[in-house]
Parts: sequence; structure tokens; C-alpha cells
Amino acid sequence: MDIKTKIYTAPALFSIASLALIAFLIYPNFRDIKNSSLQIISNKKESAFIYAQNEELNRFKNNLHDYKVNLDKSDNSFIYTENPVDFIRFLEKISSELGIRMDVAITANPQNKGQNKSSVSFFQITTNGDFHDTLEFSKKMERGPYLLGIISVSLKKPIKNSAEIQPPPNIVESNFIVSVQNKTL
Repeated sequence: MDIKTKIYTAPALFSIASLALIAFLIYPNFRDIKNSSLQIISNKKESAFIYAQNEELNRFKNNLHDYKVNLDKSDNSFIYTENPVDFIRFLEKISSELGIRMDVAITANPQNKGQNKSSVSFFQITTNGDFHDTLEFSKKMERGPYLLGIISVSLKKPIKNSAEIQPPPNIVESNFIVSVQNKTL
């Protein structure tokens, strides 16, 4: 080997060794440092979030007695699926106050939208009475203490039977389909 080749070979080998050192030793360490730093920042943010949530929970626990009345009222807005007696009593009270006849039946989801069965119950309520009283019945039902929604309403005049006399002109038969939120345990 001549001198020129030796002069060029030594720096070339040194450059290759330096690049290999950077590529295989230094760069992976910097990458690991960067990833570890990002993990530490993420952990700090998560820790701060958990701390804030804990503070909020402690504040809620300290003020629970203030919220208790409203929570109890909210809890009473739901019905028990297995035993909706209180809801039916509520409907019977309204119908008796207004002087209309009412029948209640639990029914399946009329819209089949796949709502969670455990969260909503459906009732078919059939009434017979004065038109204005029927409207008042629907208003009182919606404004009552239960979380409900009227899905559909149909009104019609009662059909005259041959043995009966003509019903009064304001009497209507109505059919309500109502969804009521269930209480989950």
C-alpha cells in the first residue's frame, strides 16, 4: 500500500467507526431518553388529573348532605321495572281527578330502535273521557314526577253501538304510548 492510500484509509475507517458509533450507540440512547421524557410528562399529567378528580370527589363528599334532597328527588323520578305500582297509582290519581276512565298495560318498544331494555319501560295508556280532560291528563302526566316521554297519541270518537245512545260530543277515546325511565340497581 502506498502512502496516499494509507492517508485516505485511516480517516475513512475513523469516519465509518464514528458513524457506526453514532448509529448503534448514541442515537438509541437519545431515542430512549426522548421516549422516557414523554412517558414522565404523560405520568405527571395523569397524576395531576387524578389529583384533581380526587379533590372534586372529596368536595362532593363534603357537600353530600346538601345534594341529598335533590338526589332523592331524582331517584324518585324513575320506576322499578318489576313493580311499577307507584307509577300506575300516579296515573290513576290523575285520571280520577279529571273524571276519565283509564286502562294501563306494559308493552314492548313500539319503535324497535334497539333501546336498552333495562333503561326504559313502555306503557300503553287508554283513556275515555272529555277531550279537554284528556288533554289535561297528558299535560299532568308529562309534568309529573317521572322521567317519561309520550311517544305517540291517537284520539278517536267512540263508536256508537246499536243498543247505546249517542255518546256526548266531547267524549274521545285516546291511546298513549309512553316511555318511562327505569331505576337501575
